[in-house]
Amino acid sequence: MEEQALCRKIAHGSQRALEEAIRRYSAYVVTVIHNRSRGCLSPEDEEELASDTFFALWNHAGDIHGGSLRAWLGAVARNATVSRLRSLSPTVPLEEELLPAMASPWEDWEETIRLQALLERLSPEDREIFYRYYDLCQTTAEIAQALQMQPSTVRTRLSRGRELLRNLLCQGGI
Repeated sequence: MEEQALCRKIAHGSQRALEEAIRRYSAYVVTVIHNRSRGCLSPEDEEELASDTFFALWNHAGDIHGGSLRAWLGAVARNATVSRLRSLSPTVPLEEELLPAMASPWEDWEETIRLQALLERLSPEDREIFYRYYDLCQTTAEIAQALQMQPSTVRTRLSRGRELLRNLLCQGGI
């Protein structure tokens, strides 16, 4: 079943469609959570975050227009993991007026959509390198081995890709 059709069915309350999404993407979501947390979370915490990610899908499937369901799930899983890790870090209370205004989850989602559109402008090979480096948190050596290229080539492609994305952002290229 195509991702957009799957989203539509979930948005209309189809539990079977949600089960299909869980079957199809749960390993990916757990991998994103595990790699982002770098082993700082227990397996139970990782499973809870994965459940939260699919719960968010259930609640917001109708809001996913265009783009990739896989990318959306990855972004939600990453953001949830970062939030969980922040909550585990000791903090020093600050005066409320000193705290910067926090972005709403929808602003984070809009930012993710804009970034996804920018990433689509990279070559498929460069997108794979970015995905492995930023989403799966693989080292340049691990990426080089998996893609059968030199680590220096991976670093160069990351650098050039970041430069391209920076230029596109400066030009308002979305």
